[in-house]
Parts: sequence; C-alpha cells; structure tokens
Amino acid sequence: VAGDKVLQAVAQRIRNSLRESDIVARISGDEFTVVLRQIDNEYAPIDVAEKLLTEIRKPYAVLDRQIYCGASIGISVFPDDTTVADELISKADYAMYEVKRSGRNGCKYFTHSMQERSENRHRLFTRLQRAISEQQLYVVYQPVIDLKTEEIAKCEALVRWRDEDGCEIPPSEFIALAEETSLVNEIDRFVLAEAGAYIERLERETGQRISLSVNVSPRVFASTEAALQSWLELATDVASRVDLTVEITERMLIEGPEKALCVLNKLKASGATIAIDDFGVGYSSLSYLTTLPIDFIKIDRSFVQRVDETESARMLVDTIISLAKNLDLQLIGEGVENHDSLEMLRSKGCDYAQGYLLGKPMRGEMLAKRLQVEEVADQSPV
Repeated sequence: VAGDKVLQAVAQRIRNSLRESDIVARISGDEFTVVLRQIDNEYAPIDVAEKLLTEIRKPYAVLDRQIYCGASIGISVFPDDTTVADELISKADYAMYEVKRSGRNGCKYFTHSMQERSENRHRLFTRLQRAISEQQLYVVYQPVIDLKTEEIAKCEALVRWRDEDGCEIPPSEFIALAEETSLVNEIDRFVLAEAGAYIERLERETGQRISLSVNVSPRVFASTEAALQSWLELATDVASRVDLTVEITERMLIEGPEKALCVLNKLKASGATIAIDDFGVGYSSLSYLTTLPIDFIKIDRSFVQRVDETESARMLVDTIISLAKNLDLQLIGEGVENHDSLEMLRSKGCDYAQGYLLGKPMRGEMLAKRLQVEEVADQSPV
C-alpha cells in the first residue's frame, strides 16, 4: 500500500513538472516514460531531467511517515538517436542503466558506446549463465602465511572461469557483472561447497590442518530469505567439517547492519570465524568492530603496496595494526609483492600475509604439493 502511494505521488510530481503538451506514462513497476514534444532547445531535456530529479528527491508523507526516494533518468533524442518509438525507449533504457551503474540519482544522454557496452554485458551475462550450468567455473587457492612460523596456515578460495574454447576469462570481467545480478549467489555457493569439500579431503589425505577463507557477496544478504537461508545452511555445514572463515566487506555492514549482525552471529555459533576484507577502503563507522563478532581484519592491498612509497600509507597501516591489536583482532596483510612490505608487516606484529610474493592463486593439486614440501622440510634434521 505504501509503495503504491509513493508511486502515485511520484507520478503526480512528474506530471506537475511538465507542460500540457508533454506525455508521461508508467511503463512498468517503478519506471516512467516522459515524452517532451516540440523541443527547440538542445539543453531542454537535461533541464527537465534535473527539475524532475529535484522534485522526486523531496520527502513524501505516506502513512504518517516521511519517505525519500531518488531516480535514474536516461535520455534519448528524436531523430538524432532513432526515428522508431520502441528504439527511442530502448536507447533511453541504455542511458538509464548507465546512470544506475555509476551511482544512481542522476541523468545521462544515450550514446552508442553505451549501447555497445550494454550489448557486450548482455552477451557476457548469457555466457556466464551457461558457464555456471555447464561447470566451466573452478576454484583456486591462494596461500595465507603465518608470519611467525612462515608456513601456510590458511588459504583463500577464489573462483576462475575457463570457457568452452579453453580461454581464461579474467575475474575482473565477470565478477563485477555477477555482483550486479543474482548470479553471484550461485557462484558463492559453488565456491563454498567446492572448496569446503576439497579442504576436508586435503586434511584427511595429508593430516595437516589448514583453514579455508571464502568471500561472500553483500548481495546474498540483500537476497530473498530463501536464498540467504540456503547459503547460511551450506556455510554452517562446511564450518562443521573444516576451519571456515567468511570474508565480508564493509559495504555489507553499511547496507544492512541489522541483518548482518543476525547472520554473523549464526555463523559464529556454527564455529566459523569472520574477517573484514579490504579494510580501510569503505565508509562505515568503526563502531562495528566492537559490536559485530569479527575475528580478523584484512589490510587492503592498496595500503600494503604503498608502504614503501609514502609516509601516509605507512602511518595508516600502523594505525590499523594498532587498532586491531587493541581490540584483540588478528590481522592479515593482503597484496604482499615484495620483501620490504613483508618485513614491515612482520615487524609491526601482523599475524598473517598473502600476496604474489608468498604464493599466487593455485589449483588444489598445487596447494597439496606445496603443503607436502613444507611437511618434508619440517621433518628434515637441522
């Protein structure tokens, strides 16, 4: 009921902001189309769009509550973009989704590069759907080194994609797309199940205990209760069989703190530990470090990789390490690519480190071989 009232109020504000000769129509749930007729000024569409944004952002009084909303507006122009009505709407759609991807609450004109990006994105989305169903995805493991013993204590499970032609698709190309869609939920469950089963088998075969870290997208916490419960049940099952660490981002804590607290408490009760990934690049309050059941902080690679270049980066890493120690949290330094960074982390009391210097993401069999080499070295006489 409240949603319908807000949509009615939005429609009325749009109508009131237009001329009698203009047309406004609701074409789907929360999407409206506006047709500006007899435009003789090239700046008129953007002026109208800005006016609409200003009006739509004003508060709404609905059911004794004050509600705010925003809008993303895409603009296409007749006859410059096309002379076909359906195509005009489609091209305005391309521009609208470009606004959404760049942060929402704005407006953009359609460009042909937008259409090309959107079509490429759609093709990649279709291929990724097929890759998931045809099991083209696989898991690799990046070692996490204990800085006291210099041995592998953990590994982070990461997804990779080799398509049907045998080509590796860079994670930078498909992870962002998956994050924008429900596909990331399927990928998260795949990685969790696959890695959990592998680590359990590896421990049984080698007799070595190694912790498993998996990432979870903020999107799973914003999904339906059924999707969230499915992931949580799987995580609970994996945590009952291996040492599981679930890595979350600060974004998740910003967008749904109440739900995050509930889910994290359930994970802790199952025996899992919690890590904040990419710490320091988000915008959430530091208060969550004392209110949420967090065990690890992962210092973002952008800070670690600049400690040799700037004093500010060194001071920031110092501050993060000091903060974690005072709160009795353990630290993992990410993105270690040279010995100076490694020694800096070690000298400051960081507990663990990962990065290309210490080991690139590798297939399960390579991880097993490396663990065997470490075991042989430990058993060798001094």
